[in-house]
Amino acid sequence: MDFEYDEDGMSAIVGQVEKIVEFVTLGIARRARANCPTQTGDLKSTITPVRNKVYVGGPKAPYWYFPEFGTDPHDILPKTKKALFWPTALHPVSMVHHPGTPELAYMRNALYNNQWLTAVLP
Repeated sequence: MDFEYDEDGMSAIVGQVEKIVEFVTLGIARRARANCPTQTGDLKSTITPVRNKVYVGGPKAPYWYFPEFGTDPHDILPKTKKALFWPTALHPVSMVHHPGTPELAYMRNALYNNQWLTAVLP
């Protein structure tokens, strides 16, 4: 059996594979944005597909990890002042007992739940 390497054919295959990978990456980013929690929209706006990767977080949303993986119960203490205060608080407090937050896994669910993919690929 003879084998002949066809560079044009290989280039075409590589090009098609790159298109499929980019399509899948765009789908993952779209699903992650749809499932991303929003208060200000900063976190959602950082979900960016680039070739075969989806980026999230960065300087605009360095807290991306907490909604993704959740947090354990913890205490919040003032850093520079003697007390904590926010607009709806009745009075300043010296500490807040935070109950923790459940994980939302907006990125992991977008990556691992590929049911949307079977609907669009043969």
